Amino acid sequence: MPCDQPHEYETIHILELDGEAYPGVAAIDARVGPCVAAAEEWMGVPFTEDSRYDVWYHYPTELTWRLGDRRVVCSLTSPDGSMLTGSARGSRPA
Repeated sequence: MPCDQPHEYETIHILELDGEAYPGVAAIDARVGPCVAAAEEWMGVPFTEDSRYDVWYHYPTELTWRLGDRRVVCSLTSPDGSMLTGSARGSRPA
């Protein structure tokens, strides 16, 4: 979706996980640090609790893992649930 149209998430990074067995949600949560680093690089400022955006990630479920899904999609979204317009890239929001 083009960034100039309202959207709920802005994809900023994709992590590729590996392994045969599904690692579980807790193990995936422990490996998503690169999402925050990607958000900081994308926006151009450190990510803090009072940032204008939240970092969100979508990860494989046990079912999609069995089907070959190994991607964690890192995104920015609005903390209040409002739609985003434009890109956060280089926006330096605090």
